[in-house]
Amino acid sequence: MAEVGNARAMFNLGTMYDEGKGVERDLRRAADLWGAAADSGYMRAQHNLAHAFISGDGVERDLDRAVHWLHAAAHQGFDKSQYTLGKMFSYGLGVPRNHVRAFGWI
Repeated sequence: MAEVGNARAMFNLGTMYDEGKGVERDLRRAADLWGAAADSGYMRAQHNLAHAFISGDGVERDLDRAVHWLHAAAHQGFDKSQYTLGKMFSYGLGVPRNHVRAFGWI
């Protein structure tokens, strides 16, 4: 299903690569699959891809791209992304430090 572009399947396969479950662990492959699913609007993939950009696991660390994907998932109502985005504003990671905006997301 992932091969034909099913976003949920791409997300799940990416998670398998991230965790090394049933496949050899490959963080780059995980990020690539999450990226494809994120581009399709799959909010869980957007969230995981954002975390990859925060940590630099499988991709080059890029807080701007992390914030982009967190916003995408947060605006769809994904609570984990809303919380993480709030923490980003609270600490000034990839965005200007802003406690009012942080509180609005957390």
